[in-house]
Amino acid sequence: MTITREKFIEATGREPQHDDLDRVNCDRAGEITHLCCGWDHAANKPRYETFGGVITVTNPGYRDWLLQKAEEATTTEERERLLRLANGTPPK
Repeated sequence: MTITREKFIEATGREPQHDDLDRVNCDRAGEITHLCCGWDHAANKPRYETFGGVITVTNPGYRDWLLQKAEEATTTEERERLLRLANGTPPK
C-alpha cells in the first residue's frame, strides 16, 4: 500500500516535509538501517513517529528540528506531540 500525500495529511494532520513520503514508502523498511522507515498500520502513523526515542537519540539534529516545529505549532495537541517525539516518548 502506497502512502499518498493525502493519506499522510489525514493521518498526521500536517503536510509531508523533507523526505517523509520517501521514508514511509521505503522498499527497505524494517531492515537494520531502515528501522524507522515504513508505516505503522496499527497506529496509522509513520514508523518514525511511533518508534520511540531511537531517532532523537541517534540524530540530535532531528530533535532540534522537532523542538523548533513545536515552537511553531498552531495547536496545543500538535505542540505536545512534537515535544513528546523530541523527548523520545512515543506519541499517544
